[in-house]
Amino acid sequence: MEKKEKDNMASSGWSTFEVILLDGIETSFISCKSCFKLYNINSGRAVLTSHQCKASKDKSSSKTPTPLSKEEKEKLKTLAVLVCAAELRPFALFDGNAMKAFNKQLIEVGANHGNVSLRSVSFCKYYLLGEK
Repeated sequence: MEKKEKDNMASSGWSTFEVILLDGIETSFISCKSCFKLYNINSGRAVLTSHQCKASKDKSSSKTPTPLSKEEKEKLKTLAVLVCAAELRPFALFDGNAMKAFNKQLIEVGANHGNVSLRSVSFCKYYLLGEK
């Protein structure tokens, strides 16, 4: 997925949002540039202008993050490649705002709850579809 700033959004004070593009075509979704929260573009101006970006609040109130070591970065890179290969997904999977928002939420869960069980944050398709 790609992102595109919309001219009329910038002029109406929505400069903190980007339109989500899928294969170069605009979708009906926009996302906050800071926290990646997704909205339907038809949600209305009031919904978007009332958005209080949690990311900017988190930056000011949280402790300074510790940089990842070279080994940690390499492990994440290897796992990302394995995910794409095993699930037959493009590497661009990790570029989208939805994936960034999901990863950010996982990091927040870890920060708030410590080293949680993988079971508590894993979702199967049946759970996501509301079938189980």
